Amino acid sequence: MPGTLIHLTEAGRAALVSPDNAGTRSRQVLSIGIANAAFIHSDDLLTLPNEYKRIETIAGINVAPDTIHVTIRDDSADQYPAYGFGLYLDDGTLFGTYVQDAPILEKAASAVFLLAADIRFVSIDTALLTFGDASFANPPASTETQGVIEIATQAETDAGADAVRAVTPKTLATRLRLLAPLASPALTGTPTASTPPAGDDTQRLATTAFVQSAVRDASIGQVVLEPRTSARAGFLKANGSLLNRDDYPQLWAFARASGALVTEAEWQAGAIGCFSGGDDESTFRVPELRGEFLRCWDDGRGADEARVIGTYQDSQNLQHTHTASTTPAGRHGHRAWADAQGWHQHNGRTRIAGRHSHASGISRNVMIYGGGGPADDIGESRRSDIHTSDAGEHDHAIDPDGTHAHNIGVAEVGAHRHDVIVASHGATEARPRNIALLAMIRAY
Repeated sequence: MPGTLIHLTEAGRAALVSPDNAGTRSRQVLSIGIANAAFIHSDDLLTLPNEYKRIETIAGINVAPDTIHVTIRDDSADQYPAYGFGLYLDDGTLFGTYVQDAPILEKAASAVFLLAADIRFVSIDTALLTFGDASFANPPASTETQGVIEIATQAETDAGADAVRAVTPKTLATRLRLLAPLASPALTGTPTASTPPAGDDTQRLATTAFVQSAVRDASIGQVVLEPRTSARAGFLKANGSLLNRDDYPQLWAFARASGALVTEAEWQAGAIGCFSGGDDESTFRVPELRGEFLRCWDDGRGADEARVIGTYQDSQNLQHTHTASTTPAGRHGHRAWADAQGWHQHNGRTRIAGRHSHASGISRNVMIYGGGGPADDIGESRRSDIHTSDAGEHDHAIDPDGTHAHNIGVAEVGAHRHDVIVASHGATEARPRNIALLAMIRAY
């Protein structure tokens, strides 16, 4: 600590030596002499040169191993300049002096002389010295000592480089408003704050730890689909794995409150979209979603009746029809017949053929000569038919036999069958167009 350096006298040094010369002893400074003119220090001084008066209203406090804060007070009506001072011990010995060419201060008759100075000793332990009444010592304040301290100006506060002066609430508030305005402060660096407890809904600042905790707690058990091959931080693959409850307490708590916690036997029987209680002691199982399409729970709507949450449902198509064709049987026919109806005739009427006659097919030559007579005997050759007389234009009626039917039979061709072929389509499952994504569940 900087201070006013005190020059010791030989008598002062000797006064600190114990009578048996076995070490040092403590001494008390009882008065301080005031010099009203400059002088030259000498180690053999016994009294203070140019001493104007001695003052006993003094105090001193050790503020460092080599420094004592001294306060001198004179309430008298004396008027004098003070160029230096000397310290007198309890036995009247001049212990040391301080002097400067210009006055330290000048006392007026109506003024109170009050001098406070940090006097520094180079070669002695200041703990050996004590002073009079310290009630008005007013030493400089420090982190260890109560005392007087200078107030920093606004500029000194803004600079922030002074380690001795103190700031006032006003200068500090002004500086803080410049650094971080109360309205929409623009913070820089890495500001920190205390983290509010979980669930806090006040106007306290939300730290990153609070936000991350709130988001994590709110999303525990949430299923996420992403185009990736490994689970992101905080998530596990929804692959039906068996987990330790102590390793994932938040996910286990979610499973117990989800309404979708089943026994291990129920899980293995098809409730793979649920959590299982594992071994009912220390483990539990997450849902198995690999390779599955997700369907929202019916929950009483009736579109997927009697469905239990988290249960597996196999593939199925909507009821429908198919067109079909038979296999070819080769070219073939079927024999048929009509049954007999007994003797009967069919009557009807012929179409009118106009005026005509009918040839008999027998010539007179044949009838007379047996076909061997001369043609000219009768004027006809053997080939001239005998014709009927002309009956005029007429038709012929055929009497009907009445209403009747003929049964048709088809011959039996033996036992046989025709194969019907329905073309096969599709693969090993029913599915729509799709994209494969990784299913993950938030676990911590």
